[in-house]
Amino acid sequence: MKRVLPLRHTAAAAVAAAAALGVGVSCALIAPASAATHASPRGLSGVPSITLDFTGLLGAVDETGKANVKDGSGNTVGTAVQQCSGALSGSVYCSGIISYTSGGQISYAVFFPTAPPAEGAVVKGVVNGGTGQFEGVSGEIIIGNRSHTVEDASFD
Repeated sequence: MKRVLPLRHTAAAAVAAAAALGVGVSCALIAPASAATHASPRGLSGVPSITLDFTGLLGAVDETGKANVKDGSGNTVGTAVQQCSGALSGSVYCSGIISYTSGGQISYAVFFPTAPPAEGAVVKGVVNGGTGQFEGVSGEIIIGNRSHTVEDASFD
Protein backbone atom coordinates (compact mmCIF):
# COMPACT_ATOMS: atom_id res chain seq x y z
CA MET A 1 0.00 0.00 0.00
CA LYS A 2 1.37 3.38 -0.95
CA ARG A 3 1.67 5.76 1.96
CA VAL A 4 0.45 9.28 1.29
CA LEU A 5 1.36 12.10 3.65
CA PRO A 6 -1.10 14.91 4.31
CA LEU A 7 -0.31 18.13 2.44
CA ARG A 8 0.86 19.94 5.56
CA HIS A 9 3.56 17.29 6.21
CA THR A 10 4.69 17.18 2.59
CA ALA A 11 4.94 20.98 2.34
CA ALA A 12 6.77 21.23 5.67
CA ALA A 13 9.29 18.59 4.53
CA ALA A 14 9.90 20.45 1.26
CA VAL A 15 10.50 23.76 3.07
CA ALA A 16 12.82 22.09 5.59
CA ALA A 17 14.82 20.39 2.80
CA ALA A 18 15.15 23.68 0.91
CA ALA A 19 16.32 25.46 4.05
CA ALA A 20 18.92 22.75 4.69
CA LEU A 21 20.26 23.27 1.16
CA GLY A 22 20.33 27.04 1.63
CA VAL A 23 17.65 27.60 -1.00
CA GLY A 24 14.98 30.25 -0.33
CA VAL A 25 11.41 29.08 -0.68
CA SER A 26 8.23 31.11 -0.92
CA CYS A 27 4.93 29.27 -0.78
CA ALA A 28 1.31 29.61 0.17
CA LEU A 29 -0.89 26.75 1.24
CA ILE A 30 -4.43 26.84 -0.08
CA ALA A 31 -7.16 24.73 1.47
CA PRO A 32 -9.12 22.59 -0.95
CA ALA A 33 -12.46 24.05 -2.01
CA SER A 34 -14.33 21.22 -0.31
CA ALA A 35 -12.96 22.20 3.10
CA ALA A 36 -15.18 25.27 3.18
CA THR A 37 -18.32 23.19 2.64
CA HIS A 38 -17.84 20.88 5.65
CA ALA A 39 -19.70 21.77 8.81
CA SER A 40 -17.81 22.22 12.06
CA PRO A 41 -18.10 19.28 14.45
CA ARG A 42 -21.11 19.57 16.71
CA GLY A 43 -22.51 17.49 19.54
CA LEU A 44 -25.50 15.20 19.59
CA SER A 45 -27.32 16.66 22.59
CA GLY A 46 -30.41 17.58 20.52
CA VAL A 47 -30.81 14.14 18.93
CA PRO A 48 -33.63 12.21 20.65
CA SER A 49 -33.26 8.65 21.92
CA ILE A 50 -34.45 5.89 19.60
CA THR A 51 -35.13 2.18 19.53
CA LEU A 52 -33.54 -0.11 16.94
CA ASP A 53 -36.02 -2.93 16.36
CA PHE A 54 -34.46 -5.83 14.46
CA THR A 55 -37.46 -8.12 15.08
CA GLY A 56 -37.81 -10.41 12.07
CA LEU A 57 -35.02 -8.57 10.25
CA LEU A 58 -31.79 -10.06 11.67
CA GLY A 59 -29.30 -11.67 9.32
CA ALA A 60 -27.35 -14.88 9.80
CA VAL A 61 -24.89 -13.28 12.24
CA ASP A 62 -26.20 -12.01 15.59
CA GLU A 63 -26.88 -8.26 15.60
CA THR A 64 -26.35 -7.95 11.82
CA GLY A 65 -29.30 -6.83 9.78
CA LYS A 66 -31.84 -4.13 9.12
CA ALA A 67 -33.82 -2.43 11.87
CA ASN A 68 -36.86 -0.22 12.12
CA VAL A 69 -35.93 2.99 13.94
CA LYS A 70 -38.63 4.05 16.42
CA ASP A 71 -39.05 7.19 18.50
CA GLY A 72 -40.06 7.29 22.18
CA SER A 73 -43.74 6.88 21.25
CA GLY A 74 -43.07 3.77 19.17
CA ASN A 75 -43.55 5.51 15.82
CA THR A 76 -41.25 4.40 12.99
CA VAL A 77 -38.99 7.34 12.12
CA GLY A 78 -36.48 5.60 9.86
CA THR A 79 -34.44 2.50 9.21
CA ALA A 80 -30.99 1.33 10.21
CA VAL A 81 -28.52 -1.15 8.81
CA GLN A 82 -25.96 -2.70 11.14
CA GLN A 83 -23.08 -4.96 10.09
CA CYS A 84 -21.30 -6.98 12.76
CA SER A 85 -18.26 -9.22 12.77
CA GLY A 86 -16.37 -11.34 15.25
CA ALA A 87 -19.32 -13.23 16.73
CA LEU A 88 -17.30 -16.44 16.83
CA SER A 89 -14.48 -14.88 18.88
CA GLY A 90 -16.74 -14.08 21.81
CA SER A 91 -17.06 -10.36 21.10
CA VAL A 92 -18.73 -8.34 18.39
CA TYR A 93 -17.71 -5.16 16.55
CA CYS A 94 -20.65 -3.48 14.79
CA SER A 95 -20.94 -0.48 12.51
CA GLY A 96 -24.16 0.94 11.24
CA ILE A 97 -26.06 3.76 9.63
CA ILE A 98 -29.29 5.19 11.00
CA SER A 99 -31.36 6.79 8.24
CA TYR A 100 -34.18 9.09 9.32
CA THR A 101 -37.26 9.59 7.12
CA SER A 102 -37.13 13.32 7.97
CA GLY A 103 -33.73 13.52 6.26
CA GLY A 104 -30.19 12.78 7.31
CA GLN A 105 -28.18 9.84 8.51
CA ILE A 106 -25.94 9.05 11.48
CA SER A 107 -22.99 6.65 11.15
CA TYR A 108 -21.73 4.77 14.23
CA ALA A 109 -19.46 1.99 15.46
CA VAL A 110 -19.75 0.04 18.70
CA PHE A 111 -18.02 -2.91 20.39
CA PHE A 112 -20.11 -5.49 22.27
CA PRO A 113 -17.97 -7.56 24.69
CA THR A 114 -20.06 -10.73 24.29
CA ALA A 115 -21.75 -12.45 21.36
CA PRO A 116 -24.67 -12.21 21.35
CA PRO A 117 -24.75 -9.18 23.66
CA ALA A 118 -26.24 -10.00 27.05
CA GLU A 119 -29.77 -8.82 27.67
CA GLY A 120 -29.59 -5.53 29.60
CA ALA A 121 -25.96 -4.85 28.54
CA VAL A 122 -25.14 -1.19 27.89
CA VAL A 123 -22.20 -0.17 25.73
CA LYS A 124 -20.86 3.12 24.40
CA GLY A 125 -19.74 3.56 20.82
CA VAL A 126 -18.57 6.37 18.60
CA VAL A 127 -20.62 8.45 16.19
CA ASN A 128 -18.50 8.76 13.04
CA GLY A 129 -20.50 11.58 11.47
CA GLY A 130 -23.69 12.32 9.67
CA THR A 131 -25.42 13.77 6.64
CA GLY A 132 -28.28 16.20 6.10
CA GLN A 133 -29.59 17.54 9.39
CA PHE A 134 -26.83 15.59 11.17
CA GLU A 135 -23.90 16.86 9.10
CA GLY A 136 -20.87 17.50 11.30
CA VAL A 137 -22.12 15.58 14.35
CA SER A 138 -19.69 13.75 16.59
CA GLY A 139 -19.98 12.13 19.98
CA GLU A 140 -21.16 8.91 21.56
CA ILE A 141 -23.95 6.48 20.92
CA ILE A 142 -25.06 4.57 24.01
CA ILE A 143 -26.77 1.27 23.17
CA GLY A 144 -28.72 -0.76 25.69
CA ASN A 145 -29.58 -4.30 24.65
CA ARG A 146 -33.24 -4.72 25.64
CA SER A 147 -33.50 -8.17 24.05
CA HIS A 148 -31.91 -10.25 21.30
CA THR A 149 -33.70 -8.16 18.66
CA VAL A 150 -34.33 -4.76 20.29
CA GLU A 151 -31.76 -2.12 21.25
CA ASP A 152 -32.33 1.28 22.85
CA ALA A 153 -29.98 4.01 21.65
CA SER A 154 -29.27 7.48 22.98
CA PHE A 155 -26.69 10.06 21.96
CA ASP A 156 -24.25 12.22 23.91
